[in-house]
Amino acid sequence: MTEPETQTKPAEEDEEIMPQEVEAKDTPEETHDNESETNPDVKVSEQTPEEIEIVESTEAPDEKKTETAEEEAVAKEEAESLKEEDEDKAAEAEAEAEAERLKKEEEEKVKAEAEAEAEAQAKAEEEAALAETERLKKEEEEKAIAEAEAKAKAEAEAALAEAERLKKEAEEKAKAEAKAKEEAEATAKAEEEAALAEAERLKKEEDEKAKAEAEAKAKEEAEAKALALADQLKKEEAEKAKEEAEAKAKEEAEAKAEAEALALAEQLKKEEEERQKQKQRPKPRKRQTLRPRQKQRRLLWRSN
Repeated sequence: MTEPETQTKPAEEDEEIMPQEVEAKDTPEETHDNESETNPDVKVSEQTPEEIEIVESTEAPDEKKTETAEEEAVAKEEAESLKEEDEDKAAEAEAEAEAERLKKEEEEKVKAEAEAEAEAQAKAEEEAALAETERLKKEEEEKAIAEAEAKAKAEAEAALAEAERLKKEAEEKAKAEAKAKEEAEATAKAEEEAALAEAERLKKEEDEKAKAEAEAKAKEEAEAKALALADQLKKEEAEKAKEEAEAKAKEEAEAKAEAEALALAEQLKKEEEERQKQKQRPKPRKRQTLRPRQKQRRLLWRSN
């Protein structure tokens, strides 16, 4: 892989060498200035133009070209060395990845074998405990059905008792309100009669003017009391209607709860019938997850 790449580079390297050769052929004045910048010992003022020409003539152009070629060869070797190091690192990384892959395959293989062994052991334990599991499952199902039926019955009885209690309270409250209304009407009537009697007494004692004033006063008081009584009755009727509506809503909620409880009991009964039908059908065995109590019984059975 490295040889074709090295063969395609000479043209480019030649192109890079040319500017260096051009730089090497600078004028004597530029060469002299460069040397004075890099070498502090060189003194420009102490050399004559003739001496400068002698120094320049002593420098061989072939030596400069040779130094440039050597530098390029060294740079090329360093580049090839770095490339080889990169290739070695890539090969080493690929080898490490392959080793890691083989290691993972081996671990997965060992894991699969362990899982297969565990599954076989679990299947054997499942077959050994299947009879005990089925019996416990049947007991739990029967217990759950009995508890659900008892709970539904208790809730229905409680709802009926609460409805009866609320009904009695409403009847008692209606009776008390009717009695209060009758008493208020009787009181208003008695007060009105007393006022009329007082007016009659004043009628006899006073003149026609006093009689008219007394009648007007009695009429105003009677109307005011009648309006107050009517307002009170109106408020009582509104309160009664509100309480009746709340009682009705509560009765409906209790009836709904009772219906839902009965529906739940019916659903549990149907589900039990469906499970009984399904038990009579042949079906494949399924892996049963043992509960703590089942595991304890299985261990006791195995120890015996």
